[in-house]
Amino acid sequence: MALGTWFSFYSFLVEKLIGFSTLLQTQALSFYLVPSLWMFLAVDKPARITSFDVIRIFRRHFPKQKIWHSGTLDPMATGLMILALDKDTKKLTELIWLDKSYIATIDFSKLTDTRDMEFREKIQNFELRIKDWIKKWLEMESGSVESPSLGEIQRKLDTLIPEYELPLPAFSAKKIAGKKSYDDARAGTIREENKVMKVQKYEILKYDFPLLQLKLDVGSGTYIRSIAYRLGKELWIGWTLIQLRRTSIGDLDIDKLPNWEDLHNTYKEKEEIIRYSIL
Repeated sequence: MALGTWFSFYSFLVEKLIGFSTLLQTQALSFYLVPSLWMFLAVDKPARITSFDVIRIFRRHFPKQKIWHSGTLDPMATGLMILALDKDTKKLTELIWLDKSYIATIDFSKLTDTRDMEFREKIQNFELRIKDWIKKWLEMESGSVESPSLGEIQRKLDTLIPEYELPLPAFSAKKIAGKKSYDDARAGTIREENKVMKVQKYEILKYDFPLLQLKLDVGSGTYIRSIAYRLGKELWIGWTLIQLRRTSIGDLDIDKLPNWEDLHNTYKEKEEIIRYSIL
């Protein structure tokens, strides 16, 4: 059953038995009415907090319910997460393998040790030069490198479809030899491992060197940082993911969900407003 149809079925039950519009009030966050039918929440994760921070925040408002998510987002990333409550957390395994869509911005003038802006110790910035408002190039250690054309970028992206073996980011939650990769990376041990990743399609939304914005439809387990890495290496320039937003999981699109509510919360001494929608 398609994800949207699956969610719609349960939303229909909730709406009939409880009354969808009054199911949740932001202040009360009432959950005591027929909890077994209130299954899933869509959350628009803000930047700067981890996926587990999101869980911690919602646990404060659902102290008697078990709660978990269908897949992590990096701290710098924003966008769609799906949370499940109580017995329905067991159904999350059915969602993990669904395809996902992202909007990503890559900066070709930077290099970091994490391949994104959450770098721990190392960042390199290459100087951007512009001549006559048209010609652009980077001053790199290897010399001057001209900005790639849009056609060059498209040809490199085309090689990734439908799948390609790409190196996993060292700073990731992927387990290698039974240990999370980022644990070893933080300790100074970089383990290199490749993984076949799937890219169904891409769309270049904007290109103004050194910035490239892409929409990517990918398979489960595909790292957008690995795509940025591949592009930069192939084009002989930098590669750093500076923005990432997950826009869909399966056929559940964050921009098409109704009835968004704001959850106001103070977390780590900061006021966080997290949008959520009942599914």
